[in-house]
Amino acid sequence: MRNDVLMMIADRPALRRHPPIWRVACASAVFVVIGAIGITILRYVGQPDGGPEGTLSALAVGAPLYGAGLLAMLGLVGNKPGYCLAAAVALLPMSVISIATTPLEIAAFVLLVYALRSVEPSGRLIIADAPLAGPLVAALFVLTIRKDPAAWHTANGSGSASDVITTSEALCSFTLVGSALLVAWLGVRRSGQAVQSRMTLPD
Repeated sequence: MRNDVLMMIADRPALRRHPPIWRVACASAVFVVIGAIGITILRYVGQPDGGPEGTLSALAVGAPLYGAGLLAMLGLVGNKPGYCLAAAVALLPMSVISIATTPLEIAAFVLLVYALRSVEPSGRLIIADAPLAGPLVAALFVLTIRKDPAAWHTANGSGSASDVITTSEALCSFTLVGSALLVAWLGVRRSGQAVQSRMTLPD
């Protein structure tokens, strides 16, 4: 109980000391997640009637974006600016997919500036977390690297597509994003435990 009170007291001033760039970076991370939600909805609504794709495919399209936004949030909340660097690196290739994803470049720039202006509490180089961008970028290319044409017939007509997202591709994308977020969450948790152990006072 005593340690919990100490942690709460220590956290309150930290919240007040956050610079404006931290708040802007938070807004950018939220923007990325909102953009992922929008892209997921557009993908789902835009699917042709009778097509092979469904909810799973729509979620898979947004999965790398969800991952980048949540990774940035973990970095901001957990005081791990290296995560914001990784998110920014991952967002750059995602921003060139289409015109709809171009605004992600702004979010990537903001997160990059925040990461470069921040210092890890442990003195660890922020570039050490950059590899977390790898699974997020890979999750994107898994969906696009192979062409999976499909054709279908319904009672009202027929249709075809030059490339569809298969179930295996979607699950692979989810696995890559989930693994990156799991590693990031464990890193934040480990850092929090280290801080708590340093703050522990003898009874």
